[in-house]
Amino acid sequence: VANHAHASMSILPPDADATTAGHQIALAAGNNTITITLTAPDRSGRTYTVIVHRALSDDPTLSSLALSGIPLNFSRDTSHYTAQARHSTLATTLSATTADPHARLAIVPEDADATSAGHQVALAQGATTIAATVIAPNGDSRTYTITIHRALSGDVSFGSLGLKQVLTFGQVAGQPTMYRATVAATTTSVTLTATAKHDQAQVVIWGEDTDATTAGHQVALAQGDNLIALAVIAANGATQTYSIVVRRPAPALSGLASPQRVPAESVAQAAPGRLMEAKAFSGGVRFVLAMPLPRTTLEEFEVEASSHLVNGGAWRRLQQGKEYRLVGKDNQDGTAQVILTLPHEATASQFFLRLKPAN
Repeated sequence: VANHAHASMSILPPDADATTAGHQIALAAGNNTITITLTAPDRSGRTYTVIVHRALSDDPTLSSLALSGIPLNFSRDTSHYTAQARHSTLATTLSATTADPHARLAIVPEDADATSAGHQVALAQGATTIAATVIAPNGDSRTYTITIHRALSGDVSFGSLGLKQVLTFGQVAGQPTMYRATVAATTTSVTLTATAKHDQAQVVIWGEDTDATTAGHQVALAQGDNLIALAVIAANGATQTYSIVVRRPAPALSGLASPQRVPAESVAQAAPGRLMEAKAFSGGVRFVLAMPLPRTTLEEFEVEASSHLVNGGAWRRLQQGKEYRLVGKDNQDGTAQVILTLPHEATASQFFLRLKPAN
């Protein structure tokens, strides 16, 4: 109030609320300067300056904190959080608001995509930590940390699967973990190559690599069906086993030089033996032959074989029960049925059989 009734007064800043009695002045944090100028009727004047210091805010808290696609139960008084993300979640957007609008907010890691709204954070497999630091106007600070655990991959599929030296190779219909392949009878090994689809998964192949100097996993083949077992182990430990059955056939019967032939030296000379059946299996080849039998008692005979009789080879007595069986007598044509089992290597060349009276 001026001392002189006719003096005029001006106040800066202007009245912030003319509807309220007095001169209202809004105060910002820190120093606020108010000037009051008095002018007397003789135009002399005086200016008064008042500095009002409003203390800076000391509130370093957040009023909101959220992650896109990831649940987070926020409380302004809680500084540390743990969240779970699906493996398919590659990134999240962090949204945060300071309780004091004049506070500053610093987020680590940096925004992965400054062109998109919000603060983008890329998520690696495993744990990713986000730190949001609030700095109050008075310099006080508080850091909120969020540790996001992104699930490890459970992908147990192949990126590639190949088999070399094969005639055919493919997945068995309706059985996604089963494969079949065929090779020629002369193929003694195949090369298996396999990679996992996910870069943190691994492929395990059971069985020794028979040639570590050659690229791929070398698998030796026996005659018949050969099982190759392998598995994909995902980053999260999930495991899927796969199997490949590679069939290597026995040599074609046309490649056997007369396995049913009975040479002249045989005790039974009335008629040649004849091949009734030949069937390959994993351990060798099973032959069923009809052999001339001049006597009626099977126990009186043994079976002998020679693989190179024409070159002067000796006869070898076969082991009954292990290499052959004599079964029955056909009274109609006077022959005995011989069931003979030989390993594959023995059937690769000509061989001869004969029935010999037992000693």
